Amino acid sequence: MAREIMDFLKPTPSKKFIDFTFGFGGHAKLLLSFGAKVTGIDRDKESFLYGKKLEKQNSRFKIIRAKFSDIYEQHEKSRLKNQNNGKELDSEHFMTLNPEKNLCTYTNANEIRNTKWSNKNYEADANKDMDKKTYFKEDFSKIISEADGILLDFGVSSEQIDNQEKGFSFTNEGPLKMQMGLNNVSAYDVVNLYDQHVLADIIYHYGDEVKSRQIASKIMEKRKEKKIETTKELSDIVNSCFRGFSKKPHSAKTFQAIRMFVNDEVNEIVKILHVLKSKMKAGAKLATITFHSGEDKIIKKEFKGCFLTTKPKFLQPSLEETLFNSRSRSAKLRLGAKKII
Repeated sequence: MAREIMDFLKPTPSKKFIDFTFGFGGHAKLLLSFGAKVTGIDRDKESFLYGKKLEKQNSRFKIIRAKFSDIYEQHEKSRLKNQNNGKELDSEHFMTLNPEKNLCTYTNANEIRNTKWSNKNYEADANKDMDKKTYFKEDFSKIISEADGILLDFGVSSEQIDNQEKGFSFTNEGPLKMQMGLNNVSAYDVVNLYDQHVLADIIYHYGDEVKSRQIASKIMEKRKEKKIETTKELSDIVNSCFRGFSKKPHSAKTFQAIRMFVNDEVNEIVKILHVLKSKMKAGAKLATITFHSGEDKIIKKEFKGCFLTTKPKFLQPSLEETLFNSRSRSAKLRLGAKKII
């Protein structure tokens, strides 16, 4: 739906844009081709390194590595500092004033997230990717407030799915990771260390999987024999809980659920929208692409009262596009312009 996005954003040499999900630059390069200035933001290390190469090639482009929650945290610290007469707040004070559970009103994700693991002393140091570099030097509020248009594509990139080492795919064997970058937990941790009822809740709430209890029970049974280490092992375990043929792979919902939990995708979306609603200038345009009904509900709710939406209320890929890229078939594109408040 690149054409629809460009028709809506109307990039020109005088305009500035933010691609909050840079990936490997598909949308950013299109914006640059119109002469616009573009800031790309992504949490993925490979995407960041690719962006650094593009940055050297084009002076109108800049790449920043960050999660949406990092941007939210900077925004909230600045807001609370202003409320506190310019005094810096320590992290304990910040978390007390801004408990994450107040943000996530769409699922019970935080109840799941706060549940103790079976191994209470375990910390996933071996799987941490918390190599935060210098992106907190960036003034995200300034970057957002100056933007004429912003793009958020919440799908997993084809490059991530096709990279076996990332562990996103249930069709290719790879290590159980599913990390988009800057994570403090991996799919391996979730599958091998979480209690059975927590696993079942994750699979049910994030994947809408009706057999979540049976799948969690089977995972517990298998991990008593050995650690579950690869995507194929997990996929085989999930598939063993089903009978008969299905157009959609049986393991798809479970893989989606674990990926969404590992990357805290619901909270990340809520947090970036919170900042955008506060900092985008009047008339600035926002384009969002979702691939999950729960994410789309969040976008739909957050657009109300803050953005003037286009008609129809959302767009979907054409048949021609889905034939060319089958992964786009569930995409929903919503377009809106920030209201004058």
